Amino acid sequence: MQDPGYRIGDHPSDLELWVWGRDRKELFINAARGMLNYTAPSGGAGPPLRRRVHLTASNQEELLIAWLNELLFFLETGEERYRSFLITGLSDRELQAKLEGVKLRPEERLGPEIKGATYHQLFIRKTESGWKAHIILDL
Repeated sequence: MQDPGYRIGDHPSDLELWVWGRDRKELFINAARGMLNYTAPSGGAGPPLRRRVHLTASNQEELLIAWLNELLFFLETGEERYRSFLITGLSDRELQAKLEGVKLRPEERLGPEIKGATYHQLFIRKTESGWKAHIILDL
């Protein structure tokens, strides 16, 4: 079985997301997958959706929060569930990505609603084996 690159944990009234990856691109992708697999695990119909994302921030922690909240915005406002992530550019302050996904029908939202990714207990660290992050998601 392939390592998913994330683990979901309990946190009082919130959701704890532990994420890892060989590099920062994989870390950001695994964070997106973990969050979206929790709140919108399956479904979708129609032709594939494609979207480009360009985000800037003051630092890598702020960039990770902006990335996750942008994906939640697409899910909440357009019922867009992205499954494929190609990060074409990533620095401490900028992210560029290409997304592919599907349009969800309202009845396909099976998981709990996530209000947003927070800065509470947030960290991103480089380790001997790659990168790790801890994110609290507000439910």
